[in-house]
Amino acid sequence: MVLIAIQVGQLNKKKYRINLCDLNGKIIEKKQLKIDSTITYFNTETLYKETYLIYIYGDAVSISKKVIVKQ
Repeated sequence: MVLIAIQVGQLNKKKYRINLCDLNGKIIEKKQLKIDSTITYFNTETLYKETYLIYIYGDAVSISKKVIVKQ
């Protein structure tokens, strides 16, 4: 199993929404990083070899990262 791990450095004190999207902006999968957790995963076994974007949203936080699936 191949996973994409999203991890924060310390215990999370707020909820974060995390979206895995294709390059057209279509949401492939949604996750939430819940309060008092540090990590969540996306399973890539059902994804095509492609470039994806991960968007992380929270209070006053908006981060995007590019991920390339090569399996």
